Amino acid sequence: MKKTILSLAAFCVIVPAVSAQQAGENKGSETVVQSQDFPDRIVTTEKGTDSNGNFVKETTTKKDVVETTPFTRNWIVNFNVGSQFYIGDNDKKAPFGQWLTVPSINLEFYRWGSPVWGVGAGLNYGLMKGLYQKRNTHAHFMTDEFVMHYNGQDYYRQKASTLNLSLFGMVDLDNLFAGYNPARVNNCAIYAGGGVIAGFDRQLMQFAPTFNAAIINTFRVSKFINLTLNIRGVFVGDDFDGEGRMIEPTIEHEKKNIPMDGILGVTFGVSYRFGTAKYEEWTRVSSTTTTSTQTLDNRADLTALQQALAAAQKENAELRENATHSYDYIKDPMHLWYHVQFVIDKWDVSRREMVNLKAIAEIMKKVPNTKFELCGYADKQTATPEHNVMLARNRVNEVYDIMTKELGVNPDQLVRDSKGGVDLMFYNDNTLSRCVIIKTAETE
Repeated sequence: MKKTILSLAAFCVIVPAVSAQQAGENKGSETVVQSQDFPDRIVTTEKGTDSNGNFVKETTTKKDVVETTPFTRNWIVNFNVGSQFYIGDNDKKAPFGQWLTVPSINLEFYRWGSPVWGVGAGLNYGLMKGLYQKRNTHAHFMTDEFVMHYNGQDYYRQKASTLNLSLFGMVDLDNLFAGYNPARVNNCAIYAGGGVIAGFDRQLMQFAPTFNAAIINTFRVSKFINLTLNIRGVFVGDDFDGEGRMIEPTIEHEKKNIPMDGILGVTFGVSYRFGTAKYEEWTRVSSTTTTSTQTLDNRADLTALQQALAAAQKENAELRENATHSYDYIKDPMHLWYHVQFVIDKWDVSRREMVNLKAIAEIMKKVPNTKFELCGYADKQTATPEHNVMLARNRVNEVYDIMTKELGVNPDQLVRDSKGGVDLMFYNDNTLSRCVIIKTAETE
């Protein structure tokens, strides 16, 4: 214990002193020191000395949360080609084949800000075909092409090009309801937003506001490329095609007249992802950095302290080596209890936990008549109940396999259990609920 205290004290004094003494040589160099207790969460970077001889350290603390990615990542361009048809007041009188137009060209550019939500813009070009009553002077896109006589009225062909510009917000339904899974190949998303549409032929151009909604289904074929199916709907004012103020021949037809027209399109294509070199886009930690400085006041005993530090570190290294092969400090296996930590949505055992599991396995093998319980848990707040049940079961099975297959523990000594997603278990910290707890099984 004295050696340990001496080591800590010497470290606090000598490291700044050595850095100051070698400021001319080491200025600008950095040494990274990871926390032994939380190697993935707390990292201290030793920056060296500043111009005033002060030793500068930066400590970065990481929290286990899902953040939005940098602005330059997760930009996607989506190009689709297909067909669409315009639905107006008189158009339903014509056969369906006369509504359908080809091509419908759809270009979308959007960015996912998180696994669930995103924003984007779209531009669509297509054709509209329909019917109009020639006696209605408000019709916009006239062709003088007679189509049919219906209910005492003559109907003519209406034809124009459309260009629709829209802005929208997006939601990924799979990530929203089933949780983020970077291995998922197929994703379904929806979007909704507003825009403006222009209809034009050789003689006239007509503008109107629109409401746009769509379902985008993507199938991933590589890290950057998806195949896409886009089912898109556009709502536009009744007067866009000039038939909103028409004089209907019967009262019954007036009752059926709806105050809005629509466009329905189905397109197929491909999308390309910019700004990232791998499909796992989402940063799972946020970092806070604190900077501290130490002033060098006393260098008189620098050499002596360096020697004491070296001796203390050597002594501590020997103690650690001996401790690795000696487990007699646990006198009673009935009190064995250990917490195995896992990363969000994973069941891989870290190297740090493997070291501890090896020590626990040696204890178990020394008491072959004692049974131990392995119980898996997941964080209730970050996935669906079904997904958490799978996570908890996989985590406890992973620990069980390591203990029995790699570390030589008798399977008869181990009892497996899993609880699925649970509420906050320790210190009001949901990350501590992502675990397997190993403890001595209760005897009847």
